[in-house]
Amino acid sequence: MHSACVELDRVDLVHSQVRVAEGKSLPELGLEQKNIALNGTSIQCRMTTEDPAKQFQPDTGRIEVGAL
Repeated sequence: MHSACVELDRVDLVHSQVRVAEGKSLPELGLEQKNIALNGTSIQCRMTTEDPAKQFQPDTGRIEVGAL
């Protein structure tokens, strides 16, 4: 969801978390509520594969669209 959030508010959450862990305050990073505005909507979709024959271990492969 990180990338979807960045699209909406232009705040890099991971970078901000690291900076806060380094001792920076939210105001020092410009992260006060008055400076944050949502812009539009965002959707993120993740597709993962598992192999049922191998105890549902993660699997790789090619996603193809066939006739229904």
